[in-house]
Amino acid sequence: MEYWIIQIKPFSPKKRNENIVLNFQKDCIRNNLFGMGWNIDDNAYPAGEPMPDYEEYQQKWLETGSGNVSKTAYHAYQNIQAGDLVLFRDRNAKYYIAKVKTTAQWLTEDTVDFETYHNAKEAEMPSNPLSWACRVEKWYPISDVPSAVVGRFSQRRQQTIRRIADTDLQKLADILYSVATQTTYEKIPIHAENFCKAMNPDELEDLTAMWILDKNNEDNKNDENNENNKKSNFCLLPSSCKRNTPKYEFELLGMEKESGKIRRITCQVKNQEEIHADDYSSDTDTYWKIYLFSGIAVTDSGKNSPHIHVITKEDLYRFLLDNPNQNPIVNAYREKLQKWYTFS
Repeated sequence: MEYWIIQIKPFSPKKRNENIVLNFQKDCIRNNLFGMGWNIDDNAYPAGEPMPDYEEYQQKWLETGSGNVSKTAYHAYQNIQAGDLVLFRDRNAKYYIAKVKTTAQWLTEDTVDFETYHNAKEAEMPSNPLSWACRVEKWYPISDVPSAVVGRFSQRRQQTIRRIADTDLQKLADILYSVATQTTYEKIPIHAENFCKAMNPDELEDLTAMWILDKNNEDNKNDENNENNKKSNFCLLPSSCKRNTPKYEFELLGMEKESGKIRRITCQVKNQEEIHADDYSSDTDTYWKIYLFSGIAVTDSGKNSPHIHVITKEDLYRFLLDNPNQNPIVNAYREKLQKWYTFS
């Protein structure tokens, strides 16, 4: 059994962001199918014909005077089997999942109803944009999508089709299909070493910001009733996010009550990339504290600077689970993860 992410946009680049794409996608969902473009002519093969070798079809396509058929996409469609799971996101960012019913076969216009598309298409557009297509048992809409799945669809360059090799993403697909078909499933165990992959970059930045605020606005444990005993009163500056600090995620500004001085804090967060601490040592005169978090590693001697602080995966994971001050943002992220994961 294999898992696939597919795109249904068999149109020229100029047309792929137009509403006609959504009309066509709706027809594919209604007809319980998906397929690739590069359609030569409906009569090129009999309806239901299995895919020939790539070289044969490529030669036929070249005779139309067009460029190459994607060899990667073609071979991927050749490898799709009945029982595989397929994930799809339409132009309105609505997600669907389905189980494959048939291998890829030649699709002709008389075997499918593209009514919504036909009513909206321009005269020069093909009546049937698909060539080889797979039938599915049923397209199920997904109302609640894990961040790890959203992240995979959010990559800047989207291939026509790609196999999901990541085992955790495969397990998420199984869970989503079980939810859609109302069958039982087992959640995925996560822990300090891999929880980052379950969160998207924005969520991880939010969690890190809450951890920094929690650590720098701690109450004096000896006198919880005395509000003046707070060490500091740092606040996140919303305008600093992405606009004023391209090197950092955001800034926090506050007064350190022990010294009465105004202090600035910032941070860098990388989910699945290393951070080189030495890249930030030149900014220690600007910031009182620079926090670094990486889901992989923070390297270099700069992490030993008194102004550079490394947040470990264990730090952030324990904060997500324990949330000592019951921060509602942290609670919301933990509850979201608990839909698909178990914490260990």
